[in-house]
Amino acid sequence: MSQPQPLEFPSELPPEERVTLIGDRLREARVTRGLTLEDVERDTRISRHYLQALEDERFDVLPAPIYARGFMRSYAAHLGLDATEAVLSMPSELPRPEGLEPIEGLRRQPATNWPTFDPRLAIVVAAITIAVALLLWIAPRFGDGTGLPELPSASVPTLPSTVPLFEQGTTPNFQGVERAVAAALIEELGLELAVVETHSTTMPTGRVFEQAPAPGAEIETGEVVTLVISQGPVSE
Repeated sequence: MSQPQPLEFPSELPPEERVTLIGDRLREARVTRGLTLEDVERDTRISRHYLQALEDERFDVLPAPIYARGFMRSYAAHLGLDATEAVLSMPSELPRPEGLEPIEGLRRQPATNWPTFDPRLAIVVAAITIAVALLLWIAPRFGDGTGLPELPSASVPTLPSTVPLFEQGTTPNFQGVERAVAAALIEELGLELAVVETHSTTMPTGRVFEQAPAPGAEIETGEVVTLVISQGPVSE
């Protein structure tokens, strides 16, 4: 197997000028191999719009920075370039597209203001706990079961089977919808689809749990909609 080709940035160039070289290097490597953006899209499953953005160094149209660097790494490796050097050639601070919220589980939890401890409340809670325990212990002696009415089982939230109604010219809400359903509607609206797959402990496999632009945002025909699709929890 051939070794990745180094990007060979001139050492005397400052960092801001080194950034401008990576797009031309990607395009040159792709053309040299006789590949089109559609060829690379088929092999890497990265939208050709994002591949074009990497070659044009339009980092502002890419998804969240973690995905943008992942696209760069995959694209460079596919072309036989040094993937690590390619990622390091990107700006250290990548712009974040409007409407893409952090993935569930990465949000910072707000500080909790604990209420002031009240001894009287603790006494009341303890008394209620003792009373319930005695009732559960005594009730079976006078009949079957606990003597208490059965509580209804918690209902499992129902995930949507279709996309909710939305205004023309705005981004639909794909949250919780199956990938195939969302993709079909995106194609029908004349929009472009970009997919990012990652593990989630809160959303079943194949369902959308993040999107950009956000639901309700204005959007025009031909624009890209990025869907983050659940692969289910990480296998042990």
